[in-house]
Amino acid sequence: MPEPEVIELQVRGSSRLSSYLRTRDTMTYVGADSSVRRWRPTGTAPTIAWVVVIAVIAFGSRQFVTSGVPGVGEFLPFPDSAGDLLAGFRSGWNPDGFGASSPNPTGWGIISLLSVGTAFQMGLAHTVAVVGLLVAGLVGAGRVGSVFPSTRARLASFIVYGALPLASGMLATGRWSGLVAYAAVPWFVHLVRRAAGVGTADPRLGVIDLVDGQAAMSRRDRVRLFAYLGLLAGVAGAFAPVVVLLLVAVGVVLAASTVLAAGSVRTAGWMLAGSLVTGVLGIALNLPWSATWTWDTMTLAETAGPQDRGLLDVITFGLADDSLAVLAVALYLPLVAALVLASAWRLTWAIRAAMLTVVFGGLAVLVDRGTIGGRLPDIGIVLAPVALGLAIGAAAALAAFEVDVRGTGFGWRQPLGILAGVATVVGLVPGVVAAADGAWGTPTRTLESTLRPQLPSAAQDGEYRVLYLGDPSDIPVPARTLRDGVAYAVVDDGPLDVRDRWLAADTVLDDRLRDVVDALGRGQISRFGRFLAPLGVRYVVVVGAPPLGSDGTSDDEDIDDATSDPGTDDGGTDADADASGDVAATSLIAELERQLDLRIALSPPETVVFENAATIPLTAMLTGPTAEASSIERWRRLIAADLSDAEPLATDVAGPLGTGGWAIESRDGTLDSAGVVHLAVEEPDDWALRLGDDATTVEPRSGFGVTTAFDIDEAGLPYTISYRGGSGRSTYLLALAALWLVTMLAASRIRSPLRRRARVSEDATLIDLGSDRDEVALDELLATESHGGWIDDVLGERADQAPKDEQRGGAV
Repeated sequence: MPEPEVIELQVRGSSRLSSYLRTRDTMTYVGADSSVRRWRPTGTAPTIAWVVVIAVIAFGSRQFVTSGVPGVGEFLPFPDSAGDLLAGFRSGWNPDGFGASSPNPTGWGIISLLSVGTAFQMGLAHTVAVVGLLVAGLVGAGRVGSVFPSTRARLASFIVYGALPLASGMLATGRWSGLVAYAAVPWFVHLVRRAAGVGTADPRLGVIDLVDGQAAMSRRDRVRLFAYLGLLAGVAGAFAPVVVLLLVAVGVVLAASTVLAAGSVRTAGWMLAGSLVTGVLGIALNLPWSATWTWDTMTLAETAGPQDRGLLDVITFGLADDSLAVLAVALYLPLVAALVLASAWRLTWAIRAAMLTVVFGGLAVLVDRGTIGGRLPDIGIVLAPVALGLAIGAAAALAAFEVDVRGTGFGWRQPLGILAGVATVVGLVPGVVAAADGAWGTPTRTLESTLRPQLPSAAQDGEYRVLYLGDPSDIPVPARTLRDGVAYAVVDDGPLDVRDRWLAADTVLDDRLRDVVDALGRGQISRFGRFLAPLGVRYVVVVGAPPLGSDGTSDDEDIDDATSDPGTDDGGTDADADASGDVAATSLIAELERQLDLRIALSPPETVVFENAATIPLTAMLTGPTAEASSIERWRRLIAADLSDAEPLATDVAGPLGTGGWAIESRDGTLDSAGVVHLAVEEPDDWALRLGDDATTVEPRSGFGVTTAFDIDEAGLPYTISYRGGSGRSTYLLALAALWLVTMLAASRIRSPLRRRARVSEDATLIDLGSDRDEVALDELLATESHGGWIDDVLGERADQAPKDEQRGGAV
């Protein structure tokens, strides 16, 4: 027969897709020492549930889709150009804060690459990055629920996880780091239990005291799952480094609860191994940036002291002003019911859920009360495992009711099981109601949107910086602590974007700023603006400020009481210094009002903006006495210096050396006069200035003791300023890309095309038509059929297949 005729008779379609769809109708169940693949119970309930959940998310996020995600909290907008973001990631210059020669966050590179999926529409990418984390968390919770054979239990796992007020509260308050934890924790639990060989227990063994369904794992499968764990930690750590530690802690708790439930020590050991791999790869995949991690940079944003929300708000996930959040307390009842009603592997998962809830719930209470000192992660991050624990508890309660309660003699178990089901329904109310707002309760106005349009552009008087002081929870970017209740952050002129959500590097300019602010708090200076001038600070914004009086000054009498007898320039006693060193944000306002070179420029609600009359632009030409003053190294000696001869540096193109952050591109122009070229950045050796047509290099020096200065002897010459640091950055990035590629290959099912497996086809019955559908077992051919494996690796559909001899022994 001719080949064209044969082709015409063939059925169109993909054999791999058909194989995948056929295998989805089956599921692998595991017992103590066997594995069997049976028909999956069919029905429309899962499909309907997912359609309803996605519809609720879409309805609750409708304003995000139409108007974009508001820049509240950590939801700062993405920059307009993905190319600029990628170039910044490749650069060795970190523009945050005062700027520093430091590796940039891996998240910059990931955002720029993921923008390909939105056709480089950065606004759409921003919306997807926020709402997508919510969806990813729900899908992960659904995969965690796959350990339960019961359809109702599986549905409960992701519905309860999504309906808790935690997700809506984090969206309302702009907690992007918390959403990262919300999305990562369920996937980690799912992957680490698979890597430990814990599979979906055989429902026919419900009467046997089976602690866990143990599936045989090949070395290749375990390596693949470990690689998935590493990729998960790498992506999560790129945006919230502390989540890497959180995942490791969750793994430790799961291992401990496995031993507590009389489970296999081997299983607990593999869970610990998976946690260790997660931590190591989470750090390795973020090199060289992770080499700069400190506890401050890992925890990102800080809150001022204990939040003291109260026990009820913590256990009900009351992060936002949601009066219905109290109903979430009902979801603790199913967890308790699961511990009482369940047996066998259902009790094991109830114990794991209870341990997650108790350990991380207790930690959240301690964080809220301030019992644990030092800088702590945001409470939303800590509460993510608690939410998953309650979701698993609800699923375990429903599974226990179906297996351990239903069909038994009537007693106290039946009412308790029914009550747990009712409590689950009641606990869903807050999440559903939160979606009615259309924007999850996010505020329509923020400090950034109110203040930034009122500040001048860099084109008017040169580039400048803004110093924020006050309660760190009110500062729009991550802040560093000055003292209890008072923190600071520095940003460039121009609108904020996502690059500002990472904590800036600590530099010598930060040291200078802290010294000056400390002297301000002690009442030892009267020209605060003069000492900030070399740092480029033009505006000082005090957040959490009291209302101003009719004369434009603060009318809070407590301020005068707090700052009476502040000390003198001669020092004063140690007791006086200690007392003034603990001055609060309101006291700072009074001190700033007394400064001779500051004036109140703006007063938005709960904010006071001071303008510095002695400011020096970020890039400036200094002449006369100001040029001479640039050689002064000790900042206190600037009190007598003349800083008035400073003009913005003339430039042909408004390059990125100023507005929006310093970057790697050069700055070109013509010098109008001789003097000193001033750059308000540290690391003089990392910057180069070339003069004239022959590009003569001018050697840099330290300016004002902390900045960069170039001495210019001749006027009228063309110049070029460029960043020349980060010489080994390209090598590091190539090694990082190779590590990501190797990890992704390890996580895939890709095999060498030169290797082909030979297997003899066996003539075996595929389905026994003489059995009931629920009793039908598929043979080895279907159980080991090869198809689109990467899909199932992620979703867990090819879960924990055992070797052929065990499947043959376990089949019914």
